[in-house]
Parts: sequence; structure tokens; C-alpha cells
Amino acid sequence: MALLEFTADKLKIDVSCSKGTYIRVLAEDIGSALGCGATLAGLRRTRVGEFDLARAVTLTAVEGFAEFQRMATLLPVDCLSSGLPALALDAESAWRILRGQAASVNDAAKIGLVRLYGPERQFLGLGELRQGGCLRPKRLVATTGVPSTALAR
Repeated sequence: MALLEFTADKLKIDVSCSKGTYIRVLAEDIGSALGCGATLAGLRRTRVGEFDLARAVTLTAVEGFAEFQRMATLLPVDCLSSGLPALALDAESAWRILRGQAASVNDAAKIGLVRLYGPERQFLGLGELRQGGCLRPKRLVATTGVPSTALAR
């Protein structure tokens, strides 16, 4: 925690915290410790995990970018699930998963929610890997970039 501003009726702080921290309660606790009470007048989240507001770009700015600039600026969709283990699928398993079917995989080390990638490393979405190697699709993304030959039966 860093003190940014302190006046007679205002305290401005910068707090780095984990999920589950209640900043409104922190404000009340600080007021209680000072013996004057306190409420939260404003809250601005500047970072969530690896996403930092300093690197953010407005939608208006992105709309004005040339195609190459837009593609260089936007993050890939799988960055949102980068904290999950990755699971590479062969063509047969990818074909089944993309059709909403379960697939059998041999990767018991990654039980639970996993990121799924097709045979050419394209992100397919999220799946749930259960004991015994049963993989079920959970949330999939559009896969227009997946070559149909790679997924042909």
C-alpha cells in the first residue's frame, strides 16, 4: 500500500492486493483506526493479473488502426486463460471436441479445466479433463482457421 495524497478530509492510496480483498472494508478499517470513520469515494482498478491499464487501448483507437496495427495490438483470445494448463489434441480428438463430443486423452497430470489446442496449435477453447482421460468440451471458440483436412475423419 502506498500513500498518494493526504488532506484534512481525503486519503488517496494505491493498493496492490489479491482477489477477495474488499477495498470498501479497508477504507472503513482505516477510518476506524484513525477514529473518524471513512467511506470509499472512488475505486479505480488499474491491474487484473497480467492485464495492466497502462497497456490498455480504447476501442475508438483500435477502430482507427490499420489492419496490421490492429493485429499487432490485440492480444490473442487464449491469453484470458493463460493460467490454465494447455492440452494439445491430435486431429481425431480435436474433431470430436469441436462437435461437442467427449474425447479420450492420455494426460492425467492435467485433471480439471484445461486450454485446448488443435493439431496445428490453434486455440480451440476450454475443456474439462477428468480422471481416466475423459475430456469434455466446456467453452469453445469459433474455429474458421482450423483446416478441415486436419480435422477430417
